Amino acid sequence: MYKRKICVVTGSRADYGYLLQPMRQIQGSSDFELQSIVIGPHLSSKDGESISLMRADGFVPDMFVDCVLASDTSIATGKSIALAVAGMCDAFSYLKPDLVLILGDRFEIFAVAQAAYVMRIPIAHIGGGDVTEGAIDEGFRHSITKLSHFHFPTNNRSARRIMNMGEDPSTVHNIGSTSLDLINEFHSATKEELCLKTGYKWHENNIIVTFHPATIDRMTPLVQVRALVAGLELLPSSLGILITGTNSDPGGQEVMRELSIFAERNPQQRCISSHLGQHLYYSALSLMSVVVGNSSSGLYEAPAFHIPTVNIGPRQDGRCRAKSVVDCPTDPVAIAEATLNAINSHCWDFESPYGDGHATDKLIRILRENTHWTNLLRKHFYEAPCYTENANESIFLNK
Repeated sequence: MYKRKICVVTGSRADYGYLLQPMRQIQGSSDFELQSIVIGPHLSSKDGESISLMRADGFVPDMFVDCVLASDTSIATGKSIALAVAGMCDAFSYLKPDLVLILGDRFEIFAVAQAAYVMRIPIAHIGGGDVTEGAIDEGFRHSITKLSHFHFPTNNRSARRIMNMGEDPSTVHNIGSTSLDLINEFHSATKEELCLKTGYKWHENNIIVTFHPATIDRMTPLVQVRALVAGLELLPSSLGILITGTNSDPGGQEVMRELSIFAERNPQQRCISSHLGQHLYYSALSLMSVVVGNSSSGLYEAPAFHIPTVNIGPRQDGRCRAKSVVDCPTDPVAIAEATLNAINSHCWDFESPYGDGHATDKLIRILRENTHWTNLLRKHFYEAPCYTENANESIFLNK
């Protein structure tokens, strides 16, 4: 029996954690054949060549597309997109997948969608319909939606937005976040193991910091991160700070440099570990008191671990939030006050808006039940009344 080929394209640590469970289930399915392409920051030495994470999980990529330039300027990002489109066209021509599965809103994933679309390969997109007003990812994400054929948003509001963009409701399936699937089977490292593998020194209270450039903001990335650092400097020395790496957005290298200098000034209190990997990062979430920064993980995964999030600045503006997420401006005093208040808060009663931890099961079932993927290539703009907050939500949630 012919097994339909699903090509999963991963660009960085940021999307790989969300794609891990879908890749595992595709690989173990009797209906599908898994193909994988690694592109962009995964292959970059400054990002720790995070391709090693995939290999450790037992995946052998079919092809590699190197598109990231040494610089992280806006011009370099634009040139990287062009390189990625060209490289992905070659990769798809060789692999001939029946479907391309992608996630999110990064510039390299935008390039993947362009290549698949012009080569008439159906696209399944996880995470469309979100709003992140503080980053250029906002435009990439909605553009990917219009190029895609299966839509797997993570929440009801995002599902409504996709339909408001003219996408056929029969192709829109709110499955929740695939990142929560991993949490259901997660076994945390101990405090001792976390400290041994990162060099971190455990304190009375402990926070984890992940901060990326807000690429559409009146503040430059340098001003943003210096405000964060000034706020962290106001925290008491009894509080330990574990800092993770930033992404490859324009300004990311500046942000990482400032955070490294901050950590070096007081190594007894602070530690920077650029590439924790999924298991250690989730272990930190399960063990620490607060998440501080502006990463989407503070909105997606942290609430599932019942840990409060201090979300700084506009980068995640527009995204759904659990009540455990506290927004604060990019201001040192506000950051310090919000962090100290969060340490004393309890989040066991807060519900995540991102599903029940069975997103991958729903995704695989939907792909298996749809036997005519190529029929979706001829897209129709779905003319319908705008879906609103008061619409019947039963049509949006796939049980």
